[in-house]
Amino acid sequence: MTETKSVLKKYPLWFELLAGLLFGFLNSSFSTFFGKIGSPIFMDTIFAITAAFVGWWSGIVSVILFAIMSAFKSEPGVRFVSALFTVCVMVMICIVRIIYRKRERVSIISLLYVYILCVVFVSIIGAVISTYAFNKFDYPDYNSVRYMTMVFTRQQIPLIVSSFLSRLPVNALDKLIAVFAGYGLYFGIEKCGFEKRLLSSSKHDHR
Repeated sequence: MTETKSVLKKYPLWFELLAGLLFGFLNSSFSTFFGKIGSPIFMDTIFAITAAFVGWWSGIVSVILFAIMSAFKSEPGVRFVSALFTVCVMVMICIVRIIYRKRERVSIISLLYVYILCVVFVSIIGAVISTYAFNKFDYPDYNSVRYMTMVFTRQQIPLIVSSFLSRLPVNALDKLIAVFAGYGLYFGIEKCGFEKRLLSSSKHDHR
């Protein structure tokens, strides 16, 4: 009863590349919007999860575009660091693709497994990048994470540990939304058969 009706399918390369560009743009747009309104969570991986379910190339292209856009929108001195944080997004894509490498049925249990792995690994990698960025470039962390990190460091807890602990609750909520909303969007794409509709439309245009 915990299984959905979706089975991961193989999409054409052209569709994966197109989806990757679209989802990379949407990821960056969501990240910028929620950052400007002061959101306590990142909201920058929903479409990365969708891209990952579509395929490896879709996920990779979405991350590359996201990294480029993140760097472009950042201040000149911290563009490298902004792009570096997209490693966390790539890790999430790898988790999805590895867990569903045999294109098994997607279940609530398997999605929860993806969610837990994303929270843990992204928090660890984000803490490492954040600590490096702060020590090397005096890079300001995300607002909600920054405040909690300050609380922990004042208790004489090492910066990298403080950064990890601060990220856990933020990622717990952020990745919960990302994994289930991202899969929900993929489920809709699969059921609507967008790639077939696009291909059919293209054939009609050439007649």
